[in-house]
Amino acid sequence: MNPTIPTPQVINTVAGCYGATPPCLNLPTPGAAVGFVPSGFVELLLIVLFVGVCEGLLYLFHIWVTRRGGDPLETRSSYSSLVSLGLAWSLVIIVGVWWLGQTPAMAQVASNQQAIQVDQGAELFAEYCVPCHGPRGEGFIGAPLNIPQLRGDPSTDPAIYSFLVQTISEGRPGYASPTWVRAPDGHWMSETSMPTWLQADGGSLTIDQVDNLATFIMVGDWNQVLADIPVVAGPTPNGAWPPSSMSPALQKQAQTDITNIGCLNCHTIGGVNDGGKVGPDITAVATWSQDPSWKTFIYDWIQNPKLMTQEQMRAPIYWNPNYPHTSATLIYGQVQKMTLPPTYMPTYQMTAAQRHLIVDYLFSIK
Repeated sequence: MNPTIPTPQVINTVAGCYGATPPCLNLPTPGAAVGFVPSGFVELLLIVLFVGVCEGLLYLFHIWVTRRGGDPLETRSSYSSLVSLGLAWSLVIIVGVWWLGQTPAMAQVASNQQAIQVDQGAELFAEYCVPCHGPRGEGFIGAPLNIPQLRGDPSTDPAIYSFLVQTISEGRPGYASPTWVRAPDGHWMSETSMPTWLQADGGSLTIDQVDNLATFIMVGDWNQVLADIPVVAGPTPNGAWPPSSMSPALQKQAQTDITNIGCLNCHTIGGVNDGGKVGPDITAVATWSQDPSWKTFIYDWIQNPKLMTQEQMRAPIYWNPNYPHTSATLIYGQVQKMTLPPTYMPTYQMTAAQRHLIVDYLFSIK
């Protein structure tokens, strides 16, 4: 999620368990649904009804025995048996009717509670998770979350819920800054960490907030996140561009193009824009990979992000728990390959010269 947070403590290799079956994690299922508790008036009404039914049965039995002229002892024995039977059946009927009447109410309460969790989870995702995972959970620095493997209901899919809760709480091991490596098949592999978010593990979220995030990821509408992202309208007047090895004239032209094209509406570069909230901070994008093709990749990505998605090249599709990688620990073939959803980033209209200048500027930042 937020790439500016310090390196998290390495605690597990949950990255290798992403979407695995059976799940690697085993946390409690979601909290019990809130039950429907009748008001005092309803309880009183049930008691009155119960007593009334019993009294009615006793009265009918009394009339029946009196008309028969039966023996007093036999009458008392039959009377006791019938009273017990009447009480038992009355209780069964009343409880059954009450339960049938409250089942829709309990379901409605549970549904309302989940809707609240989803709304709060969307707000949290917009505040903390978008720069890495994307405004629609499409993934970039962070793994894609808008995928079928993570959809379901927390109450009926506890394995998915548990995986999300523990991953959000404890994070994922790796490098603190974005780190991409080329896998042997040409696709990207991430060795980037995810920070811990649960307060008990040194993060900033409560367990309820973690639960809300997991619930949103599983059942929420990803379009909801966009409405909760703070709007940034261009660079701030006092925003500071980072130092560059470019000539002052080229720097100024690149910065003008970046501003006019609209890059700063989503991204942060140095101190400019006071923090773009839709895309990642790209101040140090040149350092994300040591692969010789990295600069060409950034150019291609800016030129046509939609095509890069079709080719499954716009972001890592492997999330390797072994870092730093070596020939012995590069187990990309054993880690589940993730399918990248469409990216939210549009294709901006610019000339090839402008693209080259912007990329050269990003790679000249010191």
